[in-house]
Amino acid sequence: MKNFYFFFLLLFALSSCQSNKNETKTINLEVSNYAENFALLLQYTSDLSLNSKLDSIKIPSGEKISLDKELLANANSILKFKDDDQFTLAFSKYINQPISIKLDLQKPDSIIVEGKQGKFIEYQLDQTKYWYKIYYDFDEKYSGLMKLDSKDFFLIQDSITQLRLQFLDDYFKDADLENQKDFVELERNKLIYVNLYDKVNTASPEFIKWLDIYGDSLSDKPITYSEHINFSNPILFESEYYNRFIYAFIKKDIMLTNPDTKITYDFLLNNGFPIIDKWFIDAETNAIEKTIFLNTIIRDAKISNAEIDVEAFRNKIDELEKSEYSKDYVSILDKNLDDLVEIFSKVAVGKRASDFSLTDEKGNIYTLSEMSNKTIIIDVWASWCAPCIASFPKWNALAEKYKNNKNFEFLTVSIDKEAELWKNGLEKHQLEGLKLYAGEKAFKSDFAVNYNISAIPCYIVIDANGKIALLNANFKELEEYAENHQVNNLTFLK
Repeated sequence: MKNFYFFFLLLFALSSCQSNKNETKTINLEVSNYAENFALLLQYTSDLSLNSKLDSIKIPSGEKISLDKELLANANSILKFKDDDQFTLAFSKYINQPISIKLDLQKPDSIIVEGKQGKFIEYQLDQTKYWYKIYYDFDEKYSGLMKLDSKDFFLIQDSITQLRLQFLDDYFKDADLENQKDFVELERNKLIYVNLYDKVNTASPEFIKWLDIYGDSLSDKPITYSEHINFSNPILFESEYYNRFIYAFIKKDIMLTNPDTKITYDFLLNNGFPIIDKWFIDAETNAIEKTIFLNTIIRDAKISNAEIDVEAFRNKIDELEKSEYSKDYVSILDKNLDDLVEIFSKVAVGKRASDFSLTDEKGNIYTLSEMSNKTIIIDVWASWCAPCIASFPKWNALAEKYKNNKNFEFLTVSIDKEAELWKNGLEKHQLEGLKLYAGEKAFKSDFAVNYNISAIPCYIVIDANGKIALLNANFKELEEYAENHQVNNLTFLK
C-alpha cells in the first residue's frame, strides 16, 4: 500500500500548472552519502501530460552541480535517487528563481533548501510526510473501514482530503511568493480531483448520477467535492488527476448506458467522443479533452496488450489535426499509436510466444521451448502487489482443479527486484504450480520486456502450439480458457 500511494504522490508533483514567467531557473544541488552517482530526472514534455522523458543525471557524492533552465526547461520535474531507500525531489514549473539544496541521503530529513521559492520544494516533501502520517493514523483507527469496498470509505476519504487541504492552506497562509497563488490553486485542485477520481473509479456506474453536475435530478445530497467539477477551465488539463477523473467518469457513463456490453477500447473510442461533446461545450476544452482521452486509450491499450482498430484511431487523430487547439499535439498521438502498433507486431494474441529462461528456488533453469506441446498458464506477480496477493486463493484453486491434467502447466513468475522478497513471498503464500523468478531487473527483465508487462497482476496463456492465447487477461478469462481447453488442440506443422 505504501508503494501505491508513493507512486501517486510522485504524480502529484508532476501535475502542476505551467508558469508564464521566463526568469532564471537554476537548482544548485549538493548531495552527500550517495553511492549511485546518478539520479533519474523525469519530466512531462507537453502541458497536457501526454508524454514524458527520462534523463540520467550525474550527481557525484559530495560535489555541487547545477540543474539549469536548459535542463529543467519550463516543465514539472522529479529527481529520483536510486538508492534502496529512494528519495525524490519535485521541481514545480512555477519555480523561476535560483534555489540551493543540500542533501545527505543518510539523513534526508535534514535537507536544507534555500531560495525565495524554496517553500514550493519543501511543501512537496512535508506534505508527503503528512500524508503518510494521516493515512496510517486513519488506517489504525478504522482498519476495517479503510477498504475500497467499505460503505464508509468515502466518508473517511473526505476527512483525509479535508485535512490535506487544511495543511496546504496553513502551509502558505503567511507566505508571499511569486507564483504562489497559482501554485496553491493547482495543489488544491490536485487534492480535490484525486478524491473524486478514487470515488468514481472504484464505485459502480450508477454512482456518477450523484455528482453535483446532475443538479436538480439529485434527490439527496451530492457527492462531496463534486461541486468543484469544471469542464471549461483549460488549466485543469495540466493536472494528472483531473484527467484521470474525467477518463473514469466517461467510462462509467458508457458502462451505465451499456450495462450488458463488453467495453473494449474501440467501444470506448466510439462512445466516448459524444459524451465529451455533451459536457465540454467550449471548442478549446472539447478538443483538448478529446486529445487526452484518445492518448489515454492508446496508453491503456499498450499496458493491457489489447488490440485496437488502428484505422479508427488514425481517423480520430486526423479529426483532431483540424482543430487549432489540438493540432500541435497530433505528432505525439501519432508516435504513441505507432509505438503501440510496433508492439502488436511483436507481442499479441496469435503471435508466437518468445522463449524465456527463468529460474526456480534451487537455481534450476526452465525455458518455454522445453515445455512444448503443453498449454502454459502464467501468473505474473510480486510480493508488494496487493491485487496479486488477493487473487492467490483463486489461482491455487484453479491450479488444484487441473493438477492431474497433463496438458496444462501452471507457472507463477515473480518480478520482485530482490530474490529474497520472492522467496519470502513463496513461503508466505504457498502458491501452486511451478514457481519461477524473472530476475532482479524486474519490469526491465527479458521476460517482462518480451511480453510487454508493465502492470501486475498479469495473466498469460501460451497454447500447445507455442502461440500467445491470452495476454494480460483477467482471472475470469483465465478460468474460461482453462475450462474450454482441457484437451490440447495441437497443430502439427510440416
